[in-house]
Amino acid sequence: MVSSTIAGCRGFESEAAIVGLLEFEGRRRGAEMLAYPPVVAAGARANIIHYLEANHRITKGECILMDAGCDLNGYVSDITRCFPISGSFTPAQRILYDGLLHVHEQLLAYANNTEKVRLSYLYSRMIDLIASIILEIGLLPQSTDRKQLLDTAESLCPHHVSHYLGMDVHDCTTVSRDVDVPIGTVFTIEPGLYIPIKSTFPKEFQGIGFRIEDDVVIAKEGIEVLSDAVPRDASEIEYLLRSQ
Repeated sequence: MVSSTIAGCRGFESEAAIVGLLEFEGRRRGAEMLAYPPVVAAGARANIIHYLEANHRITKGECILMDAGCDLNGYVSDITRCFPISGSFTPAQRILYDGLLHVHEQLLAYANNTEKVRLSYLYSRMIDLIASIILEIGLLPQSTDRKQLLDTAESLCPHHVSHYLGMDVHDCTTVSRDVDVPIGTVFTIEPGLYIPIKSTFPKEFQGIGFRIEDDVVIAKEGIEVLSDAVPRDASEIEYLLRSQ
């Protein structure tokens, strides 16, 4: 559903049109409905974490943040991908996206290799990784002290990195994120980077908001990425957009 929507919406001129395509692609694959009102945010609106209006025009050169899932046989998915509506990331978009993808891939590797997974540990790991990326891509100077760096990382990703997933999108909300995740449990991994407009960060990054979200399950050994078929790599996303 997510891949086919990305492939089919290159050149679309409104967020609403993408929402319509999402609904179509989900239903024609057997889903009863979308799992929740999708987030389809173009440009700086991606910095609104739960942007639901989807009623704005899409400007050439903007990226789309699409957070969507479907309900199939009583169970739901929750996947986020970002893609350039033109078919190609701008240089600044690509730098920020590749930085976030590195964070995401490191979190997947951590969850796969650690003896016991806790969502709270994933969050701490995410903040450390984002702090490193902030310096690497030049959002803050190398002289920035550790506390400011971590505070900035938290402000640029103001949501948790994970939640449990099952019959509801935010399943088992009474279960602590600070417990070992048992075998068979499904959860998300979803780091984000949201650069405010009119901030002190380099101008070329201002207004860009990205999130990458996958659904994973704890297996007997490591994790299985249930949404792994949906491209994450920037070049693969560009190829998907150009394939239609």
